[in-house]
Amino acid sequence: MVINLKNSEINLLKILIDSEVTYKTEDLSEMLNISRRSLFYLMKNTSKKLIQSKIEPIKNIRGEGYYLSTNSKKMLNNLLNINSNRINADTRQAAFLLLLIISSKSNTLNKISKITNVTLNTVLNDQKVINLKIKKFNLKIQGTRYGHEIIGDEKNIRSLIQEEWMYLYQGYKVLHDTHRKIDRDVTEIEGYKIIINKWLNYVESNSYFYFSDDSKHHLMFVYSLIVSRINHHHELLKDNFGFDREEEELLCSHQEHSLASDLLKRFGFNIDIRYEIYYLESIILGLQLTNIGSGGIKSIKKIVRTATIKVIKNFEKLSGQSIKNYEQLLNELSVHLLSTFYRVKYHHQYGEDIVTKIQKQYYAIYTYTRLAIRPFELLNNEKLNENEIALITIYFGAQLLIDEKPVKSVLLVCSSGLGTSRLLKVQLEKEFPEIRLNGPITKSMYDNLTDISSEIIFSTIPLNDKGKEVFQVSPILTIQELNVVRKILAMHNFVSANIPITKISAIMDVVADNATIKNYETLENRVKEILSIPEIHIKRVEREYQPLLSELVNKKTISFANANHIDWREAIKIAAEPLIINDNIEKKYVNAMIKNVQENGPYINIGHLVAFAHARPDEGVKNLGMSMLHLSHPIDLVNEQHPIQLIFVLAAINDTAHIRAMSELATLLGNKETLNRLISAKDFRVIENTILEGEKQHD
Repeated sequence: MVINLKNSEINLLKILIDSEVTYKTEDLSEMLNISRRSLFYLMKNTSKKLIQSKIEPIKNIRGEGYYLSTNSKKMLNNLLNINSNRINADTRQAAFLLLLIISSKSNTLNKISKITNVTLNTVLNDQKVINLKIKKFNLKIQGTRYGHEIIGDEKNIRSLIQEEWMYLYQGYKVLHDTHRKIDRDVTEIEGYKIIINKWLNYVESNSYFYFSDDSKHHLMFVYSLIVSRINHHHELLKDNFGFDREEEELLCSHQEHSLASDLLKRFGFNIDIRYEIYYLESIILGLQLTNIGSGGIKSIKKIVRTATIKVIKNFEKLSGQSIKNYEQLLNELSVHLLSTFYRVKYHHQYGEDIVTKIQKQYYAIYTYTRLAIRPFELLNNEKLNENEIALITIYFGAQLLIDEKPVKSVLLVCSSGLGTSRLLKVQLEKEFPEIRLNGPITKSMYDNLTDISSEIIFSTIPLNDKGKEVFQVSPILTIQELNVVRKILAMHNFVSANIPITKISAIMDVVADNATIKNYETLENRVKEILSIPEIHIKRVEREYQPLLSELVNKKTISFANANHIDWREAIKIAAEPLIINDNIEKKYVNAMIKNVQENGPYINIGHLVAFAHARPDEGVKNLGMSMLHLSHPIDLVNEQHPIQLIFVLAAINDTAHIRAMSELATLLGNKETLNRLISAKDFRVIENTILEGEKQHD
């Protein structure tokens, strides 16, 4: 069967095939860059062609959006794969870059053209795109009479592999799965992965560490590429490291050092591998763990755990919410921050874009986390990137979403670390209190199960068939994705629709009286499916207005003071004065802020020379407000370890109204240049202008 589809129709179908969620008209028109009117005709014509080919057309759930049935996806997937011999541009370029990284000899443009099935001109254009991508790593593609190769410092190439590994994996998968003749170096990667996997099993069987499935996948692929480079004489040398003797001795004392050495010996390298051991050790130390096991340096574990306690304490004070399962959060977050500590220390911070989705779903929690994380950042004296902060946000989000215990049963399988899998579980528990989720368990645990009592399985990754229905879900669920899950649960009678079953029967009777029903069961399931979607998810909820930072901190609320003979208590009083004058707070609120510091220590020190004073809304807040005091020189906040010069005072009326302003403030304080500008300011105009410039970048 052949369907004569236009490119625009293929692009529309590919979006719907690749998604488990419904898409609204505005989403599709934006993704396809066409008007809503053009989209209407595009869907109409596409559906007409599908019907002619006896394929179910594009469907619509009123108020939710458009989607394709499972059968339609299967049929179209086969057809589109048969009719398309080309790799998409992004994957093709990833394959090109992968070959440059792992090949034992230079790659000619003709070879790249043949492998990716495009013209030489397209390959040249791909080269330009890749050069732009790798420029930030101080790398470039250079052509010689023998072909093209990647040029630059070996350590920078390793950084490229680490940060862009998921992008490179796209290219590897296409090259590995294709039936075309491919480079021998690509096929060797699979052999390297087998050796690394055996080593991972050895590590876990000896109870050193327990890695998440994602960490195993990451290490097997990333280190296979590095092994390929070492085999082709691209090893690291002492000049690639800034380690002194003390640092090398510390690395040698880790349990991970002997484990890294063992793995390298399994590859039989006949070179001085001392610095390659250090490099591999730094990767292992930064991997996501599900359990620490018996490995690790006890003193570092203790330091990280102490910092974790401070971070949780900061979060509770900044958010005004207490953590219910404190010990559980402390244990899980300590495990996560231990690996984060080493990722930061050895400059392997998490690169995959997770922050966009986290900020969209958990904007307030992300902002509080960003402000609370300073005690941990001080361990390496280095800022965490946004994606690392997003990963930590997941742990707090999971705790704050915890609700009552559920009463039913579904198995959850998740490949990610503790935080992500826990957040997924809590999201589902909160949304569907009538079910019980068993797990989460890893894919390895799932593969070893001989009997599964749960009726259905939700998994973040594809699973082998064990006789139970498996539904793949995202690790972080949007409202659209939650509605898809609701549809699945409703159709399997795990959750009931929002109206009694008698009314569903009545609706079916009315339809039967006025129309011919071809498939009664299918129609009844569709009725359940639509009625199971909560009204709150169908209607657009107007977001509460959140003022800009410049609307709160300006000429009326900024003050300057000579720091001579002023202690931190007096500084908070002076900083809060504009809010009293403007009738934002009562005087008792000032006393509450001071009492908080006296009882809980200098937790309000959220950055270099910065304090953020606040108390609960019920302790004297009348209206939302924020003020700032600039001192002529630093003073001690409780003790000399916490000098402060900028004091911000927040008067919050609820949990959310001030979040936008706080997010902007966190961005300003997280940038050394803007923070220094605030500290060195001599009048309010400099501070106002700095805030306004920051808002332009923030938007």
